[in-house]
Formats: sequence, structure tokens, C-alpha cells
Amino acid sequence: MARPAPTRAADIVSFLTAHPSRGLMISELVQRLGMNIASAHATLAVLCDFGFVVRDPVHRTYVLGPALAATGFAALEQHPAIEGAVAFAGDGGQAGRSGMIE
Repeated sequence: MARPAPTRAADIVSFLTAHPSRGLMISELVQRLGMNIASAHATLAVLCDFGFVVRDPVHRTYVLGPALAATGFAALEQHPAIEGAVAFAGDGGQAGRSGMIE
């Protein structure tokens, strides 16, 4: 049974989020996500139209788009604990540990 378009879009964005160091070709996305090529192409076209994904025309790869940066900043504003967790992770978890017995 085919998955709904919103599920396919979430799958693509989630997969690209998990692999941020390089662009991915549609063939790799299709293989890894178990989509057919037509569905992946249509979904990627919509994601590109909205800036959630960007296609490199030379290498024919897809990466996360700038619209997701705005989405991330909005999530930080709505969930302040995320920023604290990022800061805590960034200092190796040492924040707030002064005075602890070692």
C-alpha cells in the first residue's frame, strides 16, 4: 500500500536531516526509503517549491533547504528547553556541575 504524500515528505526530510554531511541522489532516497521513483520525484518537487529541500542541478543531489532553518528557529522559540539542551550538550554536560563532588 502506498504511503500518503505527507508521510513521504516527512520521510525524506527526516532522512536528509539524519545525513546532513552530503547531498543525496533521488535513486539513493528511493532505495533507502522504499519509495517508487515517481512518488519520490513528485514529493521532492513540492519540497523544493517550498524551500524545504534544495536540488543541486550539477550533481543532481538533494539537501535540506533554507525554509527548514526558519522552522528550526521557530521550534527553538516555542520550546526553550531545546536551546538549554543544546548548550548543555555543547559544553560536554558540564553546565551546572560546579560544586559537585568528583
